[in-house]
Amino acid sequence: MNIYELIDVELKKIILHSDNYDATELQRLLEIAYDNIYNYQSDNEIRGSISKLSQVFHAIGDNTVVALLFILMEKLNNINGVKILNHHQMNVEPALDKLTSYLESDILTNLGEFNFLNHKKGKTTLGKKRLYTTVLSMLKEHLKNTDQENDDVNIVIILLINMWQISPKVDRLYEFYIMLCSSLHKLHLNKKSQIVRDLAETSLLLGFRDKKLHYSFYVRMAIYSRQFNVIDSLLSAHLMIHGYNYTHQENEMFLSKLLLELTILLRNFRLYPFVDRIIQIHNQLNINDPYDKHQFDMAIFNMRLLMDSGGLFESVNEYLEDNDALEFDVASGLPWLVFLLNLKRKNLTKFEENPNLSRSLDKLEKHERLCKSTVIMDYRKAMSSVVQDNKEEVQKSISNILKSRDFTDVNYELTMLQPVVNNLLKNSLKSLDFEGILIAHALSSGPLGFEINSEKTSMELIPLKADVYLPSPTIFNDYLDHISNLIEESEQSTFLWAGCCDDFSYSVCLKKKKFSLHKNDNFNIKDLRNWESTQTELLAFNDQPNLSSILDSNDEYWYRESCDIIDNLPILTDVYEEKNIILFRDINISYLPPNLIKTTSGKLLGDLAPLHIPSTVELYIKGNSFTADHKLIKLWAPADEGDFAINIAYDKIQGFFDDTSLMKISSLNPRIDLNKDINIFISHGGKDSLYGFKSISPAEGKYFINENDVFGTGKIAILFICHSGSSKSAMFATKVDGLVSKVLDLGYQCVVAPAWSYNVTLTGIWTRSFINALNDGNSISESTFFANNSVRDTYPSVGAYAAMHVFGNDNLISSDHKH
Repeated sequence: MNIYELIDVELKKIILHSDNYDATELQRLLEIAYDNIYNYQSDNEIRGSISKLSQVFHAIGDNTVVALLFILMEKLNNINGVKILNHHQMNVEPALDKLTSYLESDILTNLGEFNFLNHKKGKTTLGKKRLYTTVLSMLKEHLKNTDQENDDVNIVIILLINMWQISPKVDRLYEFYIMLCSSLHKLHLNKKSQIVRDLAETSLLLGFRDKKLHYSFYVRMAIYSRQFNVIDSLLSAHLMIHGYNYTHQENEMFLSKLLLELTILLRNFRLYPFVDRIIQIHNQLNINDPYDKHQFDMAIFNMRLLMDSGGLFESVNEYLEDNDALEFDVASGLPWLVFLLNLKRKNLTKFEENPNLSRSLDKLEKHERLCKSTVIMDYRKAMSSVVQDNKEEVQKSISNILKSRDFTDVNYELTMLQPVVNNLLKNSLKSLDFEGILIAHALSSGPLGFEINSEKTSMELIPLKADVYLPSPTIFNDYLDHISNLIEESEQSTFLWAGCCDDFSYSVCLKKKKFSLHKNDNFNIKDLRNWESTQTELLAFNDQPNLSSILDSNDEYWYRESCDIIDNLPILTDVYEEKNIILFRDINISYLPPNLIKTTSGKLLGDLAPLHIPSTVELYIKGNSFTADHKLIKLWAPADEGDFAINIAYDKIQGFFDDTSLMKISSLNPRIDLNKDINIFISHGGKDSLYGFKSISPAEGKYFINENDVFGTGKIAILFICHSGSSKSAMFATKVDGLVSKVLDLGYQCVVAPAWSYNVTLTGIWTRSFINALNDGNSISESTFFANNSVRDTYPSVGAYAAMHVFGNDNLISSDHKH
């Protein structure tokens, strides 16, 4: 195996053995990979290796953060031995009056093409030091500029190209990377996320040529932290610090900025306990720079706001007694204005009790340039109580997000957008604006099915293009028109959108072309996760219950058990008698098994009608019908391994079929080369609160670590694997994690799986009923409904009959009925 495959295996071991795993081997492997990156002789090799590393971690998911964070804390020791060089100001006056003619000459000389690696300097009489300070001063002015119409990205690129070329000659290369990073932060605030990522990748080429790769990783760490891409941010942090194995001295100002960005990284991902270590290292530097102090102070204040830290209002009030929020003009005023507005939104009473807060906010709101900045105007629209303002800001943001070229980036960008989405949701609920509610739900459900930028990229530099500030129309500009087909279909089917947030849960029902709303103010994310952690184990069905007396019966026991389960469920919808139900879930409500969603009548969705759960609204709209041959089905159960439960399940199913209709594989090898359209899989499954579904185990002490080795390809996957139908939201990305998502990603159209521990006694009854219903021409969801009811007839316990769920595409056309 190559280094990336070894890292993949080691990461999966962490998940399997999370209670007592030693990360030493993973750390050793990563050190080898990082050394390779620093020793490669071409930038293509470097970028290729980083891409492979990133893919390994992203394929497993955000939960790998646990290992990445541990290793980051270990690598911080690398900084201790670095020789610290003093930062000195250049006492050279800029010649801003000569900059325009220089830039005109530069543009003409380069024929209007802007390329870091192929640039000829324009004509100038300025010496290198004066030209450098002039370019630097102009870049700083750009960072202060709040007028987007006069904010020409191309001019900024020309300035950065010149700064990159001159900075080594005046021993200020580190300062170029600081300014590049600051310029990218401004582009990020202006929602130019894809341009930011492109330029961050460009920085790798520059760092390679400068023999200062760690500077490039500083830039990547900072921009991916701002974009909530926790994996690439932490990997870049590792690689940045790893560079000090090769470079043993550093300018104190660069070290300070490095530590600032590490602080922001840990803050953004709410890894608060680890920030103290960074602050201690920073304090040892003794940087005598007022703006540097301001940046750290703001980072900590914003962290305390996220933490809901006690005494924050008083601390900020005391700070503003001695410090001016406009000390550095817009550079300090902008973050202070946003921070104070957020503080005011959090608790108006406490805000008004501290006079320096109101005084500073009044002063900032009278600053004309500041209040006319795009960032502040966008903020006010986003946080407005007017739904139309919220919609416009969401539409503007999503227009930029869809310019991304990778769904991984979109997942994280949607996370950045969630505060705006949540405000839209709350205001739309108040005004009963169903379009606003459904837009918010769609943007909280993940991007599967979205149309994103299909532009192909290569390892070469991406050419800059003229930037257009008008947002492109998207499906969200007239979302009700976009889902008009669903509105028509609602004459025959019931559509249900369910979601949950920090303050409440809600659902929207579409039936007979009419929308209705149900909101539960007494059930929020915290309640949902508490339910999941305390109630899921109680769903495991016991077919031989311990009866309290000889007068008791199994059916009575199961009835009482079911009543207890239902009583502990929240009411989440007003749906009643239906023909069939299509449920769309946001990522938060995914913790709750769909069959267990309780209605105002006290019934469960799983009892009402056939229920199917598409991954997103977009995938449902785009879903095509498909055929599947169900005359010959493949069954894999590794009975040869001698596991008692797996053998029972295997026997229960094979007893209902002859060899002409069921291909039986009992070996450890699932023989995916023999897969059919419909494949049944039997194995043990593991789950915990951190990782969700975490393991496929064919026997004690044995695990599959690659889903493709088990499932291969097919059209319908039926999983008799405990917890395989359970889901959870990713830790940082806006997406649902779980085995079902991975099986659908392999190309299956539909997955039928249990959301909790599944009793092997049920497999035979369920499978026979399901296949019989399919043979009668029923849909997958209808067949599952019939199969669940067949189990109920024998075992009337919610834990028994409601476990199996239908995920993905339900548009099956039987091969016998396709004409």
